[in-house]
Amino acid sequence: VSTQSTWGLTQEQLSCNPQACPTSRACAYIEQDKQGSVSCPSGFVILSVDFASYGRPSGDCPSYSTSTGIFGCHADNSLDVIKGMCIGKQSCSITPTNDMFGGNPCIILNKWLNVAVTCGYQFMFGNKPLDMLPASFAVPVFSSSTSCECNTIIAVDTSLSSVFWNIGPLRQYVQNLATGLVASSTNAQVGIVSFAWTVTLDSPLTRDSNKLASAAQSMSRNWGASSNLAEALQVVGSEFNKVSGCKRLILYTDGTAGSKDDIEARIAKLKSSGIKVQVVAVDGWFNNVDEMKKIASSQGDYVSIDKFSAMPLLGMKLAIQCQASRLRDLKIDTAMEHSSSFSVAIVIIAAVFVVGMMVLVIAKRRRRSVHLSNDLLLELAL
Repeated sequence: VSTQSTWGLTQEQLSCNPQACPTSRACAYIEQDKQGSVSCPSGFVILSVDFASYGRPSGDCPSYSTSTGIFGCHADNSLDVIKGMCIGKQSCSITPTNDMFGGNPCIILNKWLNVAVTCGYQFMFGNKPLDMLPASFAVPVFSSSTSCECNTIIAVDTSLSSVFWNIGPLRQYVQNLATGLVASSTNAQVGIVSFAWTVTLDSPLTRDSNKLASAAQSMSRNWGASSNLAEALQVVGSEFNKVSGCKRLILYTDGTAGSKDDIEARIAKLKSSGIKVQVVAVDGWFNNVDEMKKIASSQGDYVSIDKFSAMPLLGMKLAIQCQASRLRDLKIDTAMEHSSSFSVAIVIIAAVFVVGMMVLVIAKRRRRSVHLSNDLLLELAL
């Protein structure tokens, strides 16, 4: 099985930002009656089957073609069979047989199966997969970069002014972001904190996507108008003390209440301990933009969207932002490996050339020495 990374979305789908909407391609060549598989990178699933042919297909990944002509051999239902087996799976195990495809497409001749698929992050609205990115996916993301392996706490303001009378979009934002960050990483943990009058640790740091989704959907709206950010930051700091490595806080609020000195002191403490602070805001009457920008670690760690209803989409997009960076890093690493291999090959060729030249020079000198010795003997004999 060969896997190739690419940015395979259409221009319309990429209205968000090509770097934040990664997909990859995966291919498989499997001989008749032998088990094989086509697999996507970790955190991705098979979104579509772009080619499938059981018979004698030809070509290279992903540009396969069915065989035609007098020796043509192709099962017409190949694409439908593989779609039914593989879409939605991270890895799809296949043992191609004549019975699987409803009969023998060509008698006597050996057969095989070629498959090419598109992999991508499976976006969710609740428990329903979203196969294609909606046009309204054009929401901004943080311009600063963060490792996929950063432990992250998502802190959200659930006060009346922050949820705009409807907590549904905020719940979905948290679910999409939390579960997406887990899918995009290998070891990173995610936690959830909600706050208004009171502060709740809805989920401690974990990699359990089911617990995170349940915690997100269980968050309740607080009818109070106050946002006790200072206490929320204290809870965040205590939870982060339980883990080591990269740490990040993603904060959603429309402003703060309580002592500004307490908030500034606790933000400063988080930042001084190496925790990146990123702030999400929704344009509205209650936003104190200057105050929230000061909370963020940098200008690139602050983002504002114009519609609260777009929060679920923002959660998706932030979740795959680091996945895009990781795919780009993989492509760079691969290029570096090729470059290194090429460099090693050049060095070896150069070394062989130098050794060859040295052998020729030594041989030439030896021949010259033999000629000189023969001439000397001749002179002595005379």
